[in-house]
Amino acid sequence: GNLQHHMVQAFGPVHSEQYQLARTNYVQSLAGCSLVAFLLQVRDRTGVNTLVDASCRLSYVDFNSILESQPHGAVGGFKLTQEAMEIMGGSPGAEPFKYFCSLMVRSFLAVRSHVDRIVALVALMADSGVPCIRRETVE
Repeated sequence: GNLQHHMVQAFGPVHSEQYQLARTNYVQSLAGCSLVAFLLQVRDRTGVNTLVDASCRLSYVDFNSILESQPHGAVGGFKLTQEAMEIMGGSPGAEPFKYFCSLMVRSFLAVRSHVDRIVALVALMADSGVPCIRRETVE
């Protein structure tokens, strides 16, 4: 089954308090992971390298493709899957999806004041020897 099915099995009906808490955990962690994926240009996010804990908090693992030059100037970032949309109510008008969007906007606004620090940290990785990080991408 999919994550939505698992959540209903583990936490009860969609309108139950336990399910709502699990969905809130999922939405908040999805926003955090999405921000990091965008900032570090993380690619290759699939079910294989995404973990969900017992409280429905999302974590990314296996960062083989970060800050990597992509063909034809393509930009990496996060993908909002159909499964995530289903958990967030299934439509852009659903309250959980609106909450996700507000978290993303607030996160991007908060990050703006720290952009110099983020760039400095990423620049340190340019000579790290990590195969997926190329100097020309960092510069």
